[in-house]
Amino acid sequence: MALLLAVAPPARADTTVKTITGWTQIGTGTIIVNSLSTEGVWLMDSATTPTGSTGAIFLPFGAISPALTANGNWYALQGANAASTRIGVASAGNPATIFANRQIATATPAALPSQAMVNGVVIQALSSNSAAVLVGPCATLSASTGFGLAPGQAAAYGATNLSSICIMGTVTTDAVQYTGN
Repeated sequence: MALLLAVAPPARADTTVKTITGWTQIGTGTIIVNSLSTEGVWLMDSATTPTGSTGAIFLPFGAISPALTANGNWYALQGANAASTRIGVASAGNPATIFANRQIATATPAALPSQAMVNGVVIQALSSNSAAVLVGPCATLSASTGFGLAPGQAAAYGATNLSSICIMGTVTTDAVQYTGN
């Protein structure tokens, strides 16, 4: 009996795309799998390379698995009538650490501190700010290219490191707060 999972796939910065042909080992421990090909993919926890599909979980196109923990190794097999299939494999679940801090705006672009992220970050202008704080990529942020966050407004970014995001403002007592993991 196959278990059918149908949920929208999240954006994950740590996903590796793999092409599957025959039973292929895709990981050990806990992983998350996203089916990227229309024929779907079979998943199985096994100590050795499987020879059949009994006990396998079918993941249809576009679906993402919950965090799957293996007793042995995770193997994947392309769906019916497919020579191969593509899947995304991400490390287990969400990081245990959630980062949060504040940063004061400066007249020139200033990067947020270096911090690796898996699921991205939400940046919010403090509601007590006097003016908009500009947010954007450090390489191009300027008064004419930044995304303006009015006091209390927020924006979410799928950045893999906070330091790729810069802020700037015209009032040097204005600030942003951010959180992510």
